[in-house]
Order: sequence, then structure tokens, then C-alpha cells
Amino acid sequence: TEKDSSTSDADLVAGRDLLYCHCKTLRFDCVYRRSSGEIERGYSYQVSSVYTLPDFRKRGLASFFLTEVAKQLEKLPNPLISVLYSDVGPTFYDKLGWKYHPSKAATLEVAHPRNAISDDSSAELETMLLDDNLAKFLESDNARLVTELSGGDKFIGKEAFLILPTRDSIEWQFINGVHYAQVAGFDELPSCCGVKVNDNAFALWWHNLKESTLYVSRARFPDSGDNAAATTRVLLNAALQEARKFKLKKVVIWDPPSGLVRDEVCRLLEIERVPRHLFHDGSAMKSMPGSNFIANWCRGKDVLPYFHSQ
Repeated sequence: TEKDSSTSDADLVAGRDLLYCHCKTLRFDCVYRRSSGEIERGYSYQVSSVYTLPDFRKRGLASFFLTEVAKQLEKLPNPLISVLYSDVGPTFYDKLGWKYHPSKAATLEVAHPRNAISDDSSAELETMLLDDNLAKFLESDNARLVTELSGGDKFIGKEAFLILPTRDSIEWQFINGVHYAQVAGFDELPSCCGVKVNDNAFALWWHNLKESTLYVSRARFPDSGDNAAATTRVLLNAALQEARKFKLKKVVIWDPPSGLVRDEVCRLLEIERVPRHLFHDGSAMKSMPGSNFIANWCRGKDVLPYFHSQ
């Protein structure tokens, strides 16, 4: 604050005290796999909307602020890891203890001619809504994700974490799109949060009108089988159709699985893969040996895609 350098907010008064830096943190259910295969449950605390007043930048305030944020995250209930996404490149947060995780995003431009061709698939799509059915569906799928994390050969001898989507976390993202659609004056507001062919083929999304983007935040795309490419195209076409409905320019899928970017799919749709900067700090795990915000803690980990799986 302008008054002193205290990190306590107990005496802050809205409209009186000037905040130099601020951010928000979001809590998500998370599971962590030890190298032994043991699974631990807790929370991932996502740091977002980090902001420093323009007149006070280049003074080290953001570095100090985020260091203090990390200390506070360690004190929150059951912290396993913290995650943030960077729009200032891959080096700034790395110096503060968050480790860079190379990541990709698949982008489909709505106006591209190849993405405007409708498909003639006979696959039936079920509309997904923010209701009890979605909560039950995610609960079942999350149990499957944890089984996939704990079993198989992929993670033998490795540490990994997985952020689990819930109805609340999906709704938190979705209602932002509803608000901005209302502000923009759309007669019909977003109500469909995704589509499903079956438990192995579905996509959940939310509308970011400020970025003119439909984000697919959780999905399963079939990786094999006679109809895998056609089923993937059906799901992506549904997302493109939803984007057109709200005049959004693109569809973005974070951490696209292999089934999405294989040749059979890319021949049907124009999909561009671009890098995105994801950082994670596993040192928030107080109960883990070698924690206490040691910067090297996260090296050697596998990070399962954020809200995604094959």
C-alpha cells in the first residue's frame, strides 16, 4: 500500500489506500502422484490477473509481491501446487520459483474456409449444461483420470500432478462469458457448456468475448479406432458452431492431445499449434520432503494437461 510496506490487508480501506500490486488466486481440486505411485489429494492454487500500477513498474515490486504471495499460498488448506500462465515470457516467473512447463495450444480460426465446411457425420451429440448431470459426469471422469494417473507405464518412477475439473470450476469460467454476452447485448445468452458423443468423446467450453475466443477447457478426443478422426471433427465442428453463434473469431484447445493433431484430423480442419507459457510451483506442498519453496522442487515432473486428457 501507499501507507506502508506491510503485506497485511487487515487495515485496508477501499477508496483510500492505493494498491501498488494485486492478483487473484483460484483454488482447484488437484491430485499428485509420488514417484512411488502413491496418490495425494489437495488443491492447486492458480495465480492470475497479476497487475502492477504502470507508474510503479520496473522497481522490483512485482517480484517482491509474488514472493509474498507464494508464502501465503503455503499457508492455505492442503496446498499441492500453484499454477500460473505468463504473458511476459518464460523467464520472469522462473526466477521466483515457478518452473516453466513447455505447453501448446491448438487454434482453429472460425473464418478459415476449411473450418467452415460442415460435416455429414451421423454421430449424435448430447448437449452438456451446468446441472447435476454435469457434476456426476465430471465426478466419474475424474475418477477415471486418477486411475490413469496411478496406473500404467507412463508415470513409473515419476512425479506428476493433475488438476481436476468440477462443476464449480467449469461454472466459474462459464458465467464470465454469460456476463459479457449480456453486456454485448446478445438476445440469447450462452447456456450450452459443451457436447458429448460418449464418455470417451466430449468437449467442455467457455466463452471469452473479450478475447473473441471459445476456450475448450476439458475434453477427450478419441486417439484410435475407425471413427476417431470423424468423431473428433464432430466435436470441433460443434465448438466452431458455438463460436459463430456468439461471433467469436477462434476456438482454442489448451494442451491438445495427440488424437487432435494427427494427420487424419488436420486434413479435415485447419488447426494451428502455438506455444503458451505455463508455470507451476510444487514447492507449495508443505508435507513433501524438500519443499519450503525450493526452486528445484518441480524439476523432473510430468504435468498432465490442464483440464485435458486423451
